[in-house]
Amino acid sequence: MLIDDGSTDGKSSELCDEFASKDMRVKAFHIPNGGVAEARNFGIRKSSTDSDYLIFIDSDDFLISDRALESIERLLMESYADVLIYNFKEYDSKGLENKSNNFNRESIKGMTYNEVLNNLISSGRVTHLIWDKVIKRQIVIENELFFLKVERLEDSELFGRVIKYAKSYDYCEEFLYAYRKRNGSMTTEAITISKINDYQEIFNRVDIEGEEIADKLSRRNFYSYSAYPYLAALGISEFFFDKKKIKKENRKIRDFSYLLKYSDDPRVKNVSLVYRTFGKKVTTFLLKVAAKHRNFIVK
Repeated sequence: MLIDDGSTDGKSSELCDEFASKDMRVKAFHIPNGGVAEARNFGIRKSSTDSDYLIFIDSDDFLISDRALESIERLLMESYADVLIYNFKEYDSKGLENKSNNFNRESIKGMTYNEVLNNLISSGRVTHLIWDKVIKRQIVIENELFFLKVERLEDSELFGRVIKYAKSYDYCEEFLYAYRKRNGSMTTEAITISKINDYQEIFNRVDIEGEEIADKLSRRNFYSYSAYPYLAALGISEFFFDKKKIKKENRKIRDFSYLLKYSDDPRVKNVSLVYRTFGKKVTTFLLKVAAKHRNFIVK
């Protein structure tokens, strides 16, 4: 499915129709611009009932291999997993660079789904992006797992809810996806009160969703996954320019610091140690530096 959400470049719309006219498997849709979440949700709702899985590809990214979908299908025909995670590379003017850690698929065979997920999180292989994952359509539709219309962390929030319902995971060792690195500095982006409120809403949801998970390891996996986006929110929120409101609004976000206790993700583990040793002020400063240099790959 190709979804043109009000493109204005004069070419994207025509290209979508051209591809659809050449291949009956391709469907093109044209909708008003409503943001990434709106376009993805439209795609979910329009996806065929004959489809078993959903995969999301951002408009400026691409699949590295012409046989990427065949590789995915081969693994899923074997495992029928609810979620499959695959490797990706980062793409910029210098070319492709490996960004995801490799992981041995054989090492998770025979584990329970919670053990597999915890193993993947502990190995740093569960990113907070949606485009390196294949998700069973039935789970998304039956549980109404649609993207929130927020300015940041929409991928993280959606997959956090997927974790609540997924009962099996698989992993593809191949590098299938190329993520196009965006230029620009975080300091040039306006961190508005609406973005801070988005963070507040997302972590309020984490609170609620987490309490609804009865199994201890399932809940730990959910919180461990949510801890990294929390670090990103802490760092990014430090760029909020209204100094009169920054302390009050950041205090709301810091109310969720309990997530740092769930430090199975190695990136969270390091920050959690700094937090316990030096406190909030030093930790948020270091997170701000990381955000400035875009060391957070999180959406």
